[in-house]
Amino acid sequence: MSPGRIAEQSHSGPAPPDRFSTIRWLGSILVIAAIYFIAGKLGLLLAISPGYATAVSPAAGLALGCIASGTTLQAYAGASLIRWFVGMPTALATEKEVVRFSLISTATCVIAATIGVTALWIVRVIHSADYLTNWVTWYVGDAIGTLIFAPLVLIWTQRAADWRRKLSITLPMTLTLAVVVALFFETDRWEQGRARMEFDQRVESLTQKLQSDFNSYLDVLRSVQNFFASSPSVSQDSFRSFVARDIADHPGIQSLSWDVRVPKAKVPTFIEKARHDGLTNFQLTERDAQLKLIPAALRDEYIVSRYVEPAFGNDMALGFNIASDPIRREAFEWSRDRAEARATKQTKLISEKGTVPAVVVYMPIYTNGLSHDTLEERQHRLEGYVASVLRIGDVIAQSLRGANQEGLQLRLLDDSATSTRQTLFRNSIDRAKPAALQRNTSLEMAGRKWSLECSLSSEYFLAHRSWQSCSVRPGCGTNPGAGCGQRHATSRDC
Repeated sequence: MSPGRIAEQSHSGPAPPDRFSTIRWLGSILVIAAIYFIAGKLGLLLAISPGYATAVSPAAGLALGCIASGTTLQAYAGASLIRWFVGMPTALATEKEVVRFSLISTATCVIAATIGVTALWIVRVIHSADYLTNWVTWYVGDAIGTLIFAPLVLIWTQRAADWRRKLSITLPMTLTLAVVVALFFETDRWEQGRARMEFDQRVESLTQKLQSDFNSYLDVLRSVQNFFASSPSVSQDSFRSFVARDIADHPGIQSLSWDVRVPKAKVPTFIEKARHDGLTNFQLTERDAQLKLIPAALRDEYIVSRYVEPAFGNDMALGFNIASDPIRREAFEWSRDRAEARATKQTKLISEKGTVPAVVVYMPIYTNGLSHDTLEERQHRLEGYVASVLRIGDVIAQSLRGANQEGLQLRLLDDSATSTRQTLFRNSIDRAKPAALQRNTSLEMAGRKWSLECSLSSEYFLAHRSWQSCSVRPGCGTNPGAGCGQRHATSRDC
């Protein structure tokens, strides 16, 4: 073998790698990743509040346009089909290329929609009834994003295409995107305003209904107060007859009672008279730290429940010294000193069924025929109190029975509580999910300030979007690698 031939063979074989080409290839990947990230952020910007369903998904078209990356099944399938049926590189210069590209682009978007929605359905993020709706909106969003952005990527990566050709495609596509985005924001603004107005109307109506019903319960107590003020004496039977109708008409009333002021010197006579009236086991009682009834301790004065209606289920309250309870004592002393009704904060009351969460409203009764204009006169001439024990949950439940509370999460709080705000009522225990709309209103009940927190669930908000809004929001998705952008279809869509 000649030296010349040996020298020729030593130079044969693969050429050494071009370092510049490798750097350029890596740089292209980084640029694509950066653009894809920006496109995903744009997808989030176009998300429909309160969820993450996007009106247009730019990243969907970018993933398919940048066919060299092939990072996802959808992008890989689209790239392979375009190479096969359209040819690469392509500037989409002919009608045939445009038609084939459009068909392939829209067809391959089925992949991400099917895989993504099915995955959400498997992990029970969406329900079976919502599968088709989520699939359609996901698919349409990907398809529109692909048809807008993929041609731009292909055109601008073609060195052979002239500037006029690039601009003739870029300007219409950009205009289309601008129109879609503007239409999206305007429709979303309109939809948000419509939803807020309807929500505010529902909250106002509900607040007025609750306040009216609270006043109705307070009117019952005022009626009983007037009954005592206009009667020289009130017997157990007359008390029962007078309050029977009010108790029947107000299902939230646990009991109505007449609580008598009894000085220590008159206790024996008071007990003897009660037993003479048929309460053979009548005695003054209090409750200990375990809420068990025990004989009342010696005190200078007692406020004792003498009449209680309905008697059934409330017998244990007879003879109870309400002055032994600090919560109730604060309320009835406030009522006595101001000659106004006063409600307690929520407390636990004794009944045949155990302890019952409730609120007690007290109304003072003064000696008939004597003035009680000053604080001293009120304290000296107090005869006792008419009291109404209210199960607030039942009061509100009755009030809500005829109201539209679909999708509403309600919580009633006592703002007058000294330490922490007490929750008096809630219609839903699930408050972990973010609310689409929220509003607080104020209510008043016998000197106490209550706050009604109203929130509208995201599920209801999305399920009741108008047809105009639904027609503008093309879709949503959760598969950024497939060209759907960074978005999450975790809520039900139009």
